Amino acid sequence: MFFSSATVYAFQALAAMPDDGTYYQAKELASGLDLPYAYLSKVLTILATKGVLVSVRGRTGGYRLASQAHLITLGDVVTALDGPTLLPSCLMGASQCDSHQAPCPIQTTCGHVLTQVDRTLRQVTIQQLQTRHELQVRKAPARPALQRWVG
Repeated sequence: MFFSSATVYAFQALAAMPDDGTYYQAKELASGLDLPYAYLSKVLTILATKGVLVSVRGRTGGYRLASQAHLITLGDVVTALDGPTLLPSCLMGASQCDSHQAPCPIQTTCGHVLTQVDRTLRQVTIQQLQTRHELQVRKAPARPALQRWVG
């Protein structure tokens, strides 16, 4: 797929963080989402340095959304973790892959699809992910750590 594992983990963690200003520790999120703690902790740190999250050190610290969930897009998360484009270089190995002057076969064939994906990522918000996540968690068997966040 288009996304790194860091981005997929970030989507899951952000969907589990309510928009109420509460700080959540990486260990709690990792446990509740069944994700590897060390890797998720690094992902959350990057998101904090890029301004998607706010972090506070200490026993009562943790991470929270830096803005309201409806203001943070999936595109913001992808850009923070993977950079500004879905395909950072030409898949055909060309030194330059210009979609207007000299497009490669992939760009010619798939450029419009990638443009639509990028547009969608910039429209879908964390709040929309949270709503979808809440519905899925309520349908799934009870997971106590997550029920506290979404129930």
